[in-house]
Amino acid sequence: MLKPEPSNIFAPRNDWGVIALRCKQRVNNYQKYAESVGRIIEEVTGFNPFDATKYRKRGLTEARQLLMVMLVNRNNRSYREIGLLLGKDHATVSHAKKVVANLCETDKDFLMNYCLIERKVKAL
Repeated sequence: MLKPEPSNIFAPRNDWGVIALRCKQRVNNYQKYAESVGRIIEEVTGFNPFDATKYRKRGLTEARQLLMVMLVNRNNRSYREIGLLLGKDHATVSHAKKVVANLCETDKDFLMNYCLIERKVKAL
């Protein structure tokens, strides 16, 4: 009876292309979801959260913060991944959660916009 030859652990794997393709598809689906949430935020607030990420006008900043919070609440992505989507870091995403929570408590108009956006995002 023939013994099977031991597999070479140093042999190149041929399934890396498949793994890379799956990761790429997952990232593309996530980006499409983030863009659709961004469109909803733009409808409600009038500001596109993906425009001028270096600009700190209040409306743009709030739109970006809303996008970050919606992505944190609806996805199992890390703060780092969400921040990279907008060219920010994980601390900015954490700060955005605190700011949005504070604005919801103090500003009635912001709370109405937040609830409207959240309802539309749930419908996606």
